[in-house]
Amino acid sequence: MQKLIPTVSVIIPTYNRAYSISQTIESVLQQIYQDFEIIVVDDASTDDTKEVVKRFGDSRICYLRHEKNRGAPWARNSGAEAARGEYLAFLDSDDVWYPRLLEQQVAALTDLPLDVGMVCCGLIRKEGDNCKALIPGKRGLSFDENLIFGNGICTSSFLVRKTAFQAVGGFSIEFSSFQDFDFLLRMTAKYQAATLDEVLLEYRLGNDSISLNMDSKAKGFERIIQVYRSDILRLELMSAYMFRLGQYHVLSGRLATGWRNWTQAWRHNPWDAKMGKHFFLTLGGVKLYRYMLLMHQRRVARRNAQDNPSGSTFERQ
Repeated sequence: MQKLIPTVSVIIPTYNRAYSISQTIESVLQQIYQDFEIIVVDDASTDDTKEVVKRFGDSRICYLRHEKNRGAPWARNSGAEAARGEYLAFLDSDDVWYPRLLEQQVAALTDLPLDVGMVCCGLIRKEGDNCKALIPGKRGLSFDENLIFGNGICTSSFLVRKTAFQAVGGFSIEFSSFQDFDFLLRMTAKYQAATLDEVLLEYRLGNDSISLNMDSKAKGFERIIQVYRSDILRLELMSAYMFRLGQYHVLSGRLATGWRNWTQAWRHNPWDAKMGKHFFLTLGGVKLYRYMLLMHQRRVARRNAQDNPSGSTFERQ
């Protein structure tokens, strides 16, 4: 007999993803671990998302709709408010879990003390035909470690205690992107986080993915620097952060802004020749710079493929 109150609440925020959400929901229904509810939060879609969700006819699926589009953080927080489960799992509507994800993560979090607020796992980052496996590594994810290593863990890999989620205030609505990074930082400022090196999901990047919107990424990363500035300076990371912010501005077409960011990065670390190299590449324009970055990524991928003939490229965060 099905439990009245599920252990896990799976929250799926979505906006105009009728074309992909069916596969996402299927990946939850096919989990080995079945003690869950699914809360789909439709952020005012204008396509037939509602019809696709209702077509499943599964009593464990709850459909909630926002009348106005407010963004993924609002949708995730709405789902968390409606959730009945002890644990909250977040799955984006274009990503797919492998069948053992909940089984592995629930077992891990159940065995850990209450000061561990969340667990995350490895993933396959899939963009078109390009696939790369990212694993968090066998280290505890402390606040400082997250600032040092950057955000290599996506929201779809998070399993969070509901009490911990509430204690840190959920997802911040102030971020246009990098909400997962900000959440991870606030979580690990208050709780410990555990990691599983096993790859348990596919993180899929499509043309409508916020992760490919460089303008949004620039705004979100600038907000990260503003909020965590004192800690970034304490850890002597400002050069790396300003360089990365500059890249986002350059790739979104704002060369002058990107150059100013790189100048600030150079001031924090005048011995880093990287800024001069990237500045030189941008003199040929944004298209040339994007092309050179793409060629570099392909060279790295070929080198990794030669080192790992099995076909999967693993990168430890």
